[in-house]
Parts: sequence; structure tokens; C-alpha cells
Amino acid sequence: MAETDSKKPDVNADEARQKTIAFSTSIINNAKELYFEFGEHKYRGDLLDSRLGEYILFRVRQADDGLVRIPVNYDLSYLRAIPQKGKPVTVNVKLLQKKIPHLLLSFPMEPEPEVVRKQKRRFMRATTPLVLKRRDNNLLTADRSGIGTILDISEKGVMIETSLELEKEDRVNIFLNVSAVGEKKNLEMLCIVRRVDQKGKLFTCGLEFFNPSEESLHAVADFLAAH
Repeated sequence: MAETDSKKPDVNADEARQKTIAFSTSIINNAKELYFEFGEHKYRGDLLDSRLGEYILFRVRQADDGLVRIPVNYDLSYLRAIPQKGKPVTVNVKLLQKKIPHLLLSFPMEPEPEVVRKQKRRFMRATTPLVLKRRDNNLLTADRSGIGTILDISEKGVMIETSLELEKEDRVNIFLNVSAVGEKKNLEMLCIVRRVDQKGKLFTCGLEFFNPSEESLHAVADFLAAH
């Protein structure tokens, strides 16, 4: 009997998902204005097409360099809907593809009426050496080095693109040039891999600074404030 019960579909979960889809659809279709947002960037645009629970095709009215630099699979982005009446609603979306001015976004599944953006992020393209530390298993018994491209940086960590095969929870040393005005500053930071998206032979990874010193955090904060 227990085995039979375990194979029953989760009706409550499916019902909740359908309600979420209906809620998101209502927000988007009834919006007076729609904005695609990430970091400090904000773009007004138009909904061209959508498939329930799968994707949204969005056209930006006016693009800039920030939209050019944002990497595909970036998931710290949002769709903000300004309704005819009531408060604006913001939903988290993932950038699946882009052919500016057209963006293919994931269908919003988790409405967030009050998203607070606490972290300032700077989009950039800077090369960094990477040192993948030895894993606590026999698959990687020695440190391995490679090259990565830093796509953005915040006070909490960085997003990189690399051909070095990384896995979640890997420890990686990276090297940051966080020179502010009138002062040169280079940091070596130990990071933990928190997210990995693979496309072909390239890995786009979210890295979190691991036990950074106060001096390092201040240097990163000064760098972000100066740019």
C-alpha cells in the first residue's frame, strides 16, 4: 500500500503550480507597462509572445551596453509589471536567449510583489586566472588551473565564464583587479561555486566569496562605488 501511495501524483503541488501560472499570466497580460530589470539597469518593453509555464518573448524599446553585456542564463533579473490599478508587481525571470532588442525569458513561476535589490553589481569583462582546489574525493587529487572571464561582480561574489569544468561546492581561487580612482588594488579571493550552467564546453558559474577579509570586502565595495 505504501508503495502505491508513493506513486500518486502530487495533486496539491500541481494545483499550486497552475494557480501560480494563472497569477503570473494575469499580471503580465493586464500590465499597463512592462520593464525588464537587472542590477541598476531598467528597460521598458513589450510582450510579443508567451507559452504558459515555459517562456516569454520580450522586446526592449531602447537597448544599451548593459543589455549587450548581460550573459545568457543570467537569473538575477526581473520583470516588473505596472498595472492599470494597484501596486507594481515584480517577478523573477531568467534570460534564456537574446537577440537584441528581443529577449527570451523564462516564464515567471514565483511572483515577488516586493523585490528588494540590496546588492549593487557591476557588469564587466575581465580575464582572471582560476585555480580549482583539490576536491575531497579521488576525482581531483591536485589543484587544477585555467582561465576565466569575469562577467559581473558584487559585494558577495562574481559570475564567471570558463572552459574549466567546475561543479557546485568546488573551491576556486580567483584574482580581481579592483583598482579604484588613484589607487591600484589586486586581490586573490577564495570562492565557493554556488551555481553552474553549462552550454557546450563553456561553464557560466556563480561564485561566492568564502571568508573574505574585511580589507578585501572594503576594496570591492570601494570599487563598486567608484564605477
